[in-house]
Order: sequence, then C-alpha cells, then structure tokens
Amino acid sequence: MTTERRIGEICEFLRTHVCGDIELKKPNDDAANEVVWVNPSVCGVYVPRAPGEDGWLSPTPCVIVAPIRDTRQRDGGVLTIRLLAMTWDPGTREERGAGNVTDMALEIDREGWRGLYAFMERIQAALAARATIGDMEIGYPMEASLFGDGEAVPDLRPYYLGMIDLPMRYASVPRRNQIRRDLME
Repeated sequence: MTTERRIGEICEFLRTHVCGDIELKKPNDDAANEVVWVNPSVCGVYVPRAPGEDGWLSPTPCVIVAPIRDTRQRDGGVLTIRLLAMTWDPGTREERGAGNVTDMALEIDREGWRGLYAFMERIQAALAARATIGDMEIGYPMEASLFGDGEAVPDLRPYYLGMIDLPMRYASVPRRNQIRRDLME
C-alpha cells in the first residue's frame, strides 16, 4: 500500500469520526460581524487552491494530514503523520442566533486557543479509540502542541494552529528465510 493511500485513509477517518460530528466557527465572508458554524474540512498534505482564482480556498476550520517522517525497516517501521489543526475564534462566547449565524462585535482576545485544544483533544480521543486505520497500527505517544517555529509560537489571532504528531506503525512483514535471501542476492 502506498503512502498516498494511507494519507487518504486517515483523511477519511477524520471526516467520518471527528469532523462530521462537530461544528466550529468560521468567518462569514459576506458579513464582517457574523460567524458561521461549519464542520471542519480535512485536507491531504496541502490546502487546495480555489478553482479559477489566484487566492487560497479558506479551509478554516480544518485539519491537514501530512507525512513528516518515514522510517521503514525490513520488518516494519513507522510513518509519522502530522495533523495540523487550524481554528478561527475572535474570542467572543455568544450563543448561536437563528439560522446558524451569530451576530457579534469581533473583539479579538487571547482565548481562542481553548477551541483549538478542544478540537485537537477530540481528534486524539477518536484516534485512541481505534487500534488501526487501514493497514497501519496507531502508535504512541501522540504529541500535541501549539504550532510554532522552533520555540516561538506565531501570533496569528484570531487564527490558531496546533499540531499532533502521530506515529503509525507498519504491519510486520515476515522476514524471508535465509535460502530465499541468498537466491535473491
């Protein structure tokens, strides 16, 4: 099985078992003082470009699934996947209005990380409830943190970025016996 197919299986798992069950805030492009509640999207490796435009398709909120390390060995190995979670939260805690839209004054505070961590913990809980995805075993430890460049966490408020590094173990492959190895060399 290829890495491409494994990334697709992880994306499908997240769509089905995490992102379809929750709604997070998204800025309303048509009205600056409104928030729309949506299911997070899932992107494999890169955020897609909007068709026919120069700009990026706004994926917020989303989780991006990307391979960062592949340590294959003769009889196994680990493919480390980075799940980059992105949320948008201007900091207000008002209830939803009619029609799934909330009117509010956008006052940016420093508390949007709370929604990001709730999203990331939901992802980790769904992964912990499973033993495998496709032909890969979910490994441990899952390491979660705010996204940062080295030691610095960029201040992108009201956007918040976090990451989960997830080791996925290859299924063990039985070693060839010595006679077959000698014949193949």
